[in-house]
Amino acid sequence: MSGSREIARSRVALPAEPGAPRQRWLRSALPLLVLLTTLAVFSPALRNEFVNWDDDRNLLKNEHFRGLGGPQLRWMFTAYWVGHYHPLTWLSFAVDYEIWGLDARGALGFHLTNVILHALNAVLLYWLAARLLALTNPAASARHPTAVRLAAALAALLFSVHPLRAESVAWVTERRDVLSVFFLLACLLAYLRFARAERARWRWYALALALLLLSLLCKAWGMTLPAVLLVLDWYPLRRFRARGRIRVLAEKIPFVALAAWTGLEALRAQSSALDTMKTLAQYGWLPRIAQAFYGIVFYLWKTLWPTGLIPIYEVPLKLNPFEARFVASAVVVLAITGLVVALRRRWPAGLALWAYYGIVVSPVLGLTQAGPQLVADRYSYLSCMTWAVLAGAGLLYVIDRHSLGRSYNRSVPLAAACAGVILVLAGLTWRQTQVWRSSETLWGYTLAVAPDSYNARTNMGAALQQRGDYEGAARCYRDALAINPDGPDALSCLAGFLTDSGRPEEALPYLQRGLKSSPQHGALLTNLAITLQHLKQYEAAAAIYRQRLASDPSAVQEASLCTGLGATLMELGRDSEGVEYLRRAVALAPRDVLFHYNLAQALRRTGDLDGALQGFEAAIRLARAEIGTSSSTPAAARCVDAVLGAVQVHAARGDWTKARACLREALATSPNNPRLLAAWQRVQQPAGTAPAP
Repeated sequence: MSGSREIARSRVALPAEPGAPRQRWLRSALPLLVLLTTLAVFSPALRNEFVNWDDDRNLLKNEHFRGLGGPQLRWMFTAYWVGHYHPLTWLSFAVDYEIWGLDARGALGFHLTNVILHALNAVLLYWLAARLLALTNPAASARHPTAVRLAAALAALLFSVHPLRAESVAWVTERRDVLSVFFLLACLLAYLRFARAERARWRWYALALALLLLSLLCKAWGMTLPAVLLVLDWYPLRRFRARGRIRVLAEKIPFVALAAWTGLEALRAQSSALDTMKTLAQYGWLPRIAQAFYGIVFYLWKTLWPTGLIPIYEVPLKLNPFEARFVASAVVVLAITGLVVALRRRWPAGLALWAYYGIVVSPVLGLTQAGPQLVADRYSYLSCMTWAVLAGAGLLYVIDRHSLGRSYNRSVPLAAACAGVILVLAGLTWRQTQVWRSSETLWGYTLAVAPDSYNARTNMGAALQQRGDYEGAARCYRDALAINPDGPDALSCLAGFLTDSGRPEEALPYLQRGLKSSPQHGALLTNLAITLQHLKQYEAAAAIYRQRLASDPSAVQEASLCTGLGATLMELGRDSEGVEYLRRAVALAPRDVLFHYNLAQALRRTGDLDGALQGFEAAIRLARAEIGTSSSTPAAARCVDAVLGAVQVHAARGDWTKARACLREALATSPNNPRLLAAWQRVQQPAGTAPAP
């Protein structure tokens, strides 16, 4: 008989609503309210651009995902890119690309998808919270059925409009967060149906398993789900007593298999990023444990007090695990753990919520440290749903304890308080979303909050260099090195700037310094090869290019490595081999102006004037398209280079009419460009005597 009672309890559903129109209206209106509020709060993201915080590496400089053909799909399901394996996320990006492109309009489209997915997640959380609240407090749910839905709506809104969500939603690269959680929440809903259903139970089980797979193909953090399901089975489902431990554990075997496979793929992906994973020799166990305690408290504290949120909280150069903030965090975690364990019989929900939070956040606590972050706002996206559901449960408890549903005078202050909290959070999130407007706004804000941020100064320098402020960029790089003298990214960027400025001999010591501490750093090695090219050390440069291509064939800069190697081989007199690498670069990145230009120059040198003209004309078209969408100064300079290259080919053929027509078209859009004007003067000389421009 006790088993029967437990089964009945495990199948508690949402209380049957009376048939009054008000109840039916509320059932539809609340999830719609959650959806529309979330969309409105995150609408500023639709004006945001792509930023140079992985959006460039993942999207703007990545040709592989652009399309839905066989080669693109094969790449999506096999690539370990920038330390991640998430084929369905790539697929969603490909669909966005097919619809929107990658110009300013494309940025709007990519952001729109993120915002819509987040709003849908809020609705799914509303449904999930409503079911969990009905399961954990069936008596209150029976007495106040409307309160369950109001509490679920509060939980969904506290989650969705919280400023900690801004990073996952307003940053295009974090599509993997919102997409994976969409499938994961649906998986949990399906599992609850499986656990409580009397008929067609295994259909819901199969659906839950399929949805987990889809989530894992978007991001790996769903690999903790088997442990989460066991927590749910313990409380509030109480299935261990109703179904038997062996049966409940056996049900998890397929989930565990999927999680193990995903964990292995995630490890392979992180290992493929040669310059991100930290070894135990570099970062020992004590610092990792201290970081883990700090992360657990950080996300809880920022949920309660969400100010000073920035995109990068950097790991200290020398992390002292006995620093006050780390010791205090350990004390807080142990104290909360002891409290919820002691209260597990009177308040099992407390232990279940704390266990869920710890399980879900565990993969991102730094125990397997990758990257420069100590903690990250985006890591709270899934784990901090705990606290939103807890707030909803608190509202249900207050309404039930004080019978507020029957007293208008007493319910108004509570409703006003809830609305006030949501409005404050929404305002903070509205502002935080706009921080991600552009690379310069992102890093300018970060430096205002954390002026000693090495990564922010380095990335601000890259943003300034992108828009042509080279002196400002150099200052940022030097400021970054004042914070971290051996910082590989800043050393690489500063060396690249010096080489581009015609000072490769000054760049070389910075590169050598960086490679002493980070010998596998890809950007340092690539910039070293470029600098050696400028110093005419072509054999050494070619060796580095070959080493980079061999050690990391799926490198983000594979096309750049190929064009660099091709140009170096041309300088060594190996023209045919050089042209093949330059062709490979164009095939890898067919929309890159520079690669078309380099191939065209090589073909002109080998006497293939038809191929050279095609290459220059392709470069002109791409550069003009880039100028039309971004007003890019580098794109304008590349366009002029390509125009002059095409004029040279026409001149070599003696076709001065086409040379003049090419220049006339270019001068129509750049009438004051001195290089174009000088070339125009030269091609005005009588046919047969005009020198090549």
